[in-house]
Amino acid sequence: MDNEFDYEDIETVTLDFEDGSSEEYEVIGTFEHEGETYIALTPLDDAEDDEDEPLIYLYACTEEDDGFLTISSIEDDDLYDAVAKRFDELSGGTRMDG
Repeated sequence: MDNEFDYEDIETVTLDFEDGSSEEYEVIGTFEHEGETYIALTPLDDAEDDEDEPLIYLYACTEEDDGFLTISSIEDDDLYDAVAKRFDELSGGTRMDG
């Protein structure tokens, strides 16, 4: 997975937020950065918001023993910037938010 996205079999995920809301996302792919796995997502109901490119969100992820993914925010700003740079390298510069 070092030089490309891994798309696996997962097409969508639903994220549950602390405020009780949830949102469904399309999985763009997973990728590694410094030995950790990250996932790139885009909202399924993404309003184009006057831009041609979709919104992209980056999260840390780990696969649990039961096969489920644990997806969590990247809290450290420097780490997020490094992960975003890696995503840009792999995606050819697709715009990302988050």
